[in-house]
Formats: sequence, structure tokens, C-alpha cells
Amino acid sequence: MTTSGRPPVALAADSPSPSARRAADERRAHLDAAAYVEAHDLERVLADALRHVHRVCASPAAPPRDPPNPNRHIEVAAAYFQTLAAGRHVVGREWARVTATTRDRAAFSVAARDALTTLPPCDARGWRDALATLCPDVPREAVDRAHARCVRREERRGDEATGRPPVGDGSEDAESAASSVSVTPAAFCDAFRDEIRSVADPTADATGSPESDAFAAHEARIRRFADATRRREAEAEAARAARAAREARARARADGRDARGAERPRGAAAASAARLLRRDGHEPPP
Repeated sequence: MTTSGRPPVALAADSPSPSARRAADERRAHLDAAAYVEAHDLERVLADALRHVHRVCASPAAPPRDPPNPNRHIEVAAAYFQTLAAGRHVVGREWARVTATTRDRAAFSVAARDALTTLPPCDARGWRDALATLCPDVPREAVDRAHARCVRREERRGDEATGRPPVGDGSEDAESAASSVSVTPAAFCDAFRDEIRSVADPTADATGSPESDAFAAHEARIRRFADATRRREAEAEAARAARAAREARARARADGRDARGAERPRGAAAASAARLLRRDGHEPPP
């Protein structure tokens, strides 16, 4: 839910189809200013950004600048909005902040999947400890419910080959046995996504509900931004590598000759010089 209590507005479909994207663009174009601010929860976003900028720039622990940087607050704000677009603004925050809005819940779901996906299978306690590194006060009940979802889903699949104990009839012994079952990161992250998506709206499990659609739209935007960021970083790294290679070749050519220009080039530079001499009808020096 948004801060006003009204259902969230899905501004983009979680679909790559051009028609769905065009429809989302049309919905966005017809929103008035107040609806646009509410749909993106901009009041909360800007208030949180201002608090972050003040906290960072006014902190006595901030390193002194000589001379002072008059654009420090702008750089901090830009870094914050970059973090917001990537969905990392909720990492390390308290549960109330993590679940404050649909955008925040979707961001934490994405961050949790990215952080947990390389871990080995864990039981309920292991997943609680892992999530506590992302949200210090993550509720035990929320993690346990997500873990129990995994176990029930495995039971419904009839996966008897794993030898996993049944959830049973809800008795304490059965629940204790179920909590000790190790589940894979992929299965747990799917179940935790369902759990955090339904924090504000218990009907969000149903595909097509406003909360479910808005949650999926935010997830899709975060993923698209992350993919674009990775592409830009890869392109920048490739450009740096190409520049370093050019500089290395230039140094090799420069190091291949002394001040008189009579020293024989070495290595790759020597081979290149020899090819040029032969092309012009000359023999390279021995």
C-alpha cells in the first residue's frame, strides 16, 4: 500500500512485450501531478534522500576536504538515487523501513535473492541468520513462514526421494522437524518473495491483485536497471583494457629505441618494425 492507504498503481507491466510497455507509458502520461507523486511515493523518497544527505554531509566522521567541496551534497544525493534505482537503499535497514512501501518490499526481495543465491541449502535458523545480515531485525515469524512454504511445496511435489520429514498436522514436534529441513536458496527466495509481498496485502499472493502487479513492476524496473548498469560497467572495463593495451604498445615502441634511435626494437615491437622494413624492401638489422 502507498502512504495514503490507497492501492498501489502499477505503472509498468512485468512483461517485455512492446504493447504492455506502451500501455504502461500511456497510463503514466495520463496521470496528473498528484497521482504521479503518489504512484512513485515521491514524498517519502525525497524525505529519505534529504535525511541521508544531511546525515552524510553533517557527520563529524566525514573526512575533511581541503579545499572544501561545494558540490558534496549533490554528489551524495546522486549516489543515493543511484542506490535507490538499483534497489540497494533498503540493505542494512530495519524491517519497518524495508517493508514501508511496495517499492521497498520489491527492492528487498531482489537484494535478498542476489545475496542468498550462492549460499548452500539451509534450515530455518540458517536463513534467519543470513537475512539478518541484510535486515538486523528481520522477524523470525516471517522467515519461518517462508521456510515452511518451501517444505509444504516439496511435500506437494511428492519429493520422497530426499527423505525430508513431513510438516505434519501442526503439532510442535512436526513443526520442529520441519524447521530443521534444509531448503535450497532458489526455493527459499521464491517463498520469501511471496512472504514479503503479502506484508501489506494478504491477497497479494493472487496474481493480478494491485499489490502483486505493482510489486512485479518494481522488481522488473530494478532488474532492468541492474542489467543496464552491468552492461555499462562491462563496456567501461573493456574500454579501460583497450586503453591500457594501447599504452603498453606505445611504451614498448618507445622502449625499443635509445636516444639515437639505433637500438634494435625488442619483442613485439621488433617484429612490427621488421615487417615494416621488409615491406619497404629493407632487411632488418641482425
